[in-house]
Amino acid sequence: MALFEFGLPELGEGLHEGRISKWLVQPGDSIQEDDAVSEVENDKSLVELPSPVSGKIVEIKVPEGATCVVGDIILTIEVAGDGQASHRVDEGSESSAVPAVAQVSGEEIEERVALPMIRQAIARTVIKSMYTAPHVTLMDEVDVTELVKLRKEIKPVAEARGVKMTYLPFIVKALIAALRSRPQLNASYDEEKQELVLKRYYHIGIMTDTDRGLLVPVVKHADQKNMWDIAQKIHDLAARGRSGKLSPNEMKGSTISITNIGSAGGMFFTPIINYPEVAILGVGRITEKPVMRDGAFAVGQMMSLSLSFDHRVIDGALGQQLVNDIKRLLENPRLLLLEV
Repeated sequence: MALFEFGLPELGEGLHEGRISKWLVQPGDSIQEDDAVSEVENDKSLVELPSPVSGKIVEIKVPEGATCVVGDIILTIEVAGDGQASHRVDEGSESSAVPAVAQVSGEEIEERVALPMIRQAIARTVIKSMYTAPHVTLMDEVDVTELVKLRKEIKPVAEARGVKMTYLPFIVKALIAALRSRPQLNASYDEEKQELVLKRYYHIGIMTDTDRGLLVPVVKHADQKNMWDIAQKIHDLAARGRSGKLSPNEMKGSTISITNIGSAGGMFFTPIINYPEVAILGVGRITEKPVMRDGAFAVGQMMSLSLSFDHRVIDGALGQQLVNDIKRLLENPRLLLLEV
């Protein structure tokens, strides 16, 4: 018998550290190769770490909540034959994830909670975006009365297909259609070369709220998918994002993003660009408001829209033109069904 020292493997391209969120084994447990031994959190996702060998757990080297770098020994396993050793754990890499109560004075209680790695990554991203790209936000409303009716009509059909049909697939389709004639908004900005990189493909990032923070899973090649496919993909990505099962590749490569504050009851807001993209579309809740139709007042279902864009490369007129096209399509949603 021999001891195998299990070093933390690379968790994805460019990901060199992770936090042990939870151990799934204990000393004395017998395991098979590819059995999950722990849950590891990085700044992109929560992943299960499989064992590279079969054997018996001898020692857990790193406590839950500790942050490790690639190569740190996290586990020793008793295996048959010769085990292959890895690198040693760097001292001082441990950091508790258990909330600690830092001071008590009378009834004034303060609690310090370790900031999850994903929350730290979000902080770095939004700071870079806000301090790099000068944000301008346009706010508008769209009468989605016909969209509400259409969704109600096709909802039973969607359920029969096992698809949860929300308003987001319509918004994705409207956004893509509006972007086709305005590629400057489906782009990223290369600061070093002072070039606007126009993307001739449509990878739509969908901001998703989870218990661990805001994730941005990506619906790739959304222009090549029909409404049903987009709805199913959004539901799948969001569900796996909330359970921490997304891979890093599923959260990279977006060309423009959508964030939906309406699901939380919000209306207008100033969404932060998912840098280095140059624009982001914010969607608010739908409310009943009086509207003028054919010279008479009626009750309309009004959706609020907020488009933020990088003013270094996008001017207000172009941003408003995009919003106008999105409005036109959402007001006449059956046109969207003609899209692929």
